[in-house]
Amino acid sequence: MADDDAYPNLSAIEIADKMIKDKTIVNDQVSAICGTVINNGNIDHMHRRRIFSKGLGIHEVPVPVDEYNNKFFELDLFSYVGTIINKSFLKKVGLPKKHYFIYYDDTEHSMRLAKIGKILCFPAIKVTHDSEPTKFITWKTFYARRNQLDLYKTHFPIRYQFIILVQVLRALVHILTNNKVLKYKMKLEAIKDAYKGNLGLHEVYKPGWQPDKE
Repeated sequence: MADDDAYPNLSAIEIADKMIKDKTIVNDQVSAICGTVINNGNIDHMHRRRIFSKGLGIHEVPVPVDEYNNKFFELDLFSYVGTIINKSFLKKVGLPKKHYFIYYDDTEHSMRLAKIGKILCFPAIKVTHDSEPTKFITWKTFYARRNQLDLYKTHFPIRYQFIILVQVLRALVHILTNNKVLKYKMKLEAIKDAYKGNLGLHEVYKPGWQPDKE
């Protein structure tokens, strides 16, 4: 799997094939493997994460960069950049949620795969993904928040109730104090749609939406 702005290093497929054939590592318990994502010459560790719950919270934590010195490591959440999914496991969990539209479809898919098998990263498999991070509010901000909350609702239903309450209160405080109003109005809309199960393309936050076009 790869985004249309990502491309594997010349040796990536050869290394992946070698790892898959090493049955002492990639056995019938492995649902997917992936590699290192390189962005502007550095490891983009946000593509390989672990998820855990603590108290009433849910935390998505990037795998520490020093683990990329290992031959392989296990993880919970991947992006589709440089990922190979075991077909037999894919048949068990099904396809991604197409209504997520642009964000968190790969994260939610990897959650399902991690529940029934291991996901391993082999750092020697390298995929270049030169993509600049978004620093401003765009139409994509809405889908990132809404789809993340829908994932939490699906996989962490009890903690989701607490998380959504905290986020609503935080958004209202920002709006009432005129602090980042546009951003938190968008977040409230994302929270509402996640709560109601309204997925797919939003009628306002469509591709190309800009704050000055609100």
